[in-house]
Amino acid sequence: MGVILLGANIFRTYIERERLNEVKQINQALENLTDTLEKRVDERTQEIEEANKQTVRRASQLKAVTELSEAIAQLQDLNEIFPATTRLISERFGFYHVGIFLMDQDREFAILQAANSEGGRRMLARNHRLRLGVGVVGFSAQTGHGINPLKLWAAS
Repeated sequence: MGVILLGANIFRTYIERERLNEVKQINQALENLTDTLEKRVDERTQEIEEANKQTVRRASQLKAVTELSEAIAQLQDLNEIFPATTRLISERFGFYHVGIFLMDQDREFAILQAANSEGGRRMLARNHRLRLGVGVVGFSAQTGHGINPLKLWAAS
């Protein structure tokens, strides 16, 4: 009888160890799943925060464009509109330098008409002009398409 009880006890201990190992494996799997889910939640939260920042930035830009349009609509003379436009764009969008160029009649040069910065005002005083097709301003004036100068700088 003792041998049977000893055998049953050994068998029970073996079964308990196996169950304990199974429970440990299940707990480890749950911990891994929890870690993975937490990482995914963190990533998604970060993506949502970035999207919210971009939305706020866009809303701010749209508000600035609206304010700029309203301010410009109140002016009648181009001699007032261009300087006011460069100043307002600089203020609302935080740009150090803003300039407005118009093409000459022969479509050879983009001529600076207004600027907000001190350097821009010096260029205005010397009737600054840029040949079409040359540089960022010349290319944009010739093609009607903008260029991001930061991308050009990063590529070089």
